[in-house]
Amino acid sequence: KQTRALFFDFVMYNPMQRFFLSCRLLFEFLPYGRIHAISSFRVMRIGLDSNRDYAVFGLDGVTYCMIIYYIYKDLLMWQFLGGPRYWKIKWHWLNWIIYT
Repeated sequence: KQTRALFFDFVMYNPMQRFFLSCRLLFEFLPYGRIHAISSFRVMRIGLDSNRDYAVFGLDGVTYCMIIYYIYKDLLMWQFLGGPRYWKIKWHWLNWIIYT
């Protein structure tokens, strides 16, 4: 048996900018002898630094609360109408597609 893929995962930190860089290097050994290389890099900032960060965090919270509220309302409507009648209305299908 041979190794199919080799992963290198590492994280770097820049203290001046307070950024984390997550790196993944993947080397996949294909059956016909080639090596397929794939790289993935993600830059992340941990923590809230400015008033803008707090505002975005708060608005995200409001958005999630609204989504939970509308899911709750759709579940009540599903309970009220019953399963088959609820799914006959095309807008309910669209709502659940949007939720996912």
